[in-house]
Amino acid sequence: MRKITQIGIAIIPTEDYALFVRKTEIFLSKKYNTVRGLLQPPHITIKWPFETDDLKKFEDYCAELAREIDPFIVKIKGFGFFEPKVIFLKVVPNKKLLNLHLRILKDMKERFGINSNKFEGKDQQFHTTLAYGDLKESEFYRAKEELEKIKQPELSFKFNKIGLYRYTGEEWVIHKEFEVKNERYWYDYVRIEHLFWRGIK
Repeated sequence: MRKITQIGIAIIPTEDYALFVRKTEIFLSKKYNTVRGLLQPPHITIKWPFETDDLKKFEDYCAELAREIDPFIVKIKGFGFFEPKVIFLKVVPNKKLLNLHLRILKDMKERFGINSNKFEGKDQQFHTTLAYGDLKESEFYRAKEELEKIKQPELSFKFNKIGLYRYTGEEWVIHKEFEVKNERYWYDYVRIEHLFWRGIK
């Protein structure tokens, strides 16, 4: 009998952006007693988690997908909140990102019989999660109040990798990475528009 595994598909950010995310998660962890955000690699979800007993077919799918899409710029602007327990960085609406998400949902349904969940579709709010789950409601609202008062982060990075993520039973890990088509022709850069960390004491 094959093992059932929970997996998801996400954008793997560049190192500079991932470092910014980690610094913010550590700041929140120390000040507001939350660690769940640190138990997953920084990412932007493009297919929410689902269960499978055949990792190989989704490895093949992600490899195929990566060969057929081009890099594009992802912009981040400000903190966002799903009350009463989730803090995240907001992704600026992006037609290329949305089209990629919708294509994956269509492929999942037509090729693998996997349905979308209530959070997915044309109204999905793309984001990078910073804290969730173990954040007490009182701490959430304290953190929200503080983060809304400081200068909001504005960043951008080039999307150039897809990640197939896997849940180990304790944390999410990157099972496999897939570099997107024509990546070698792009000039790799990350632009951090505001020196955000100078605003956090």
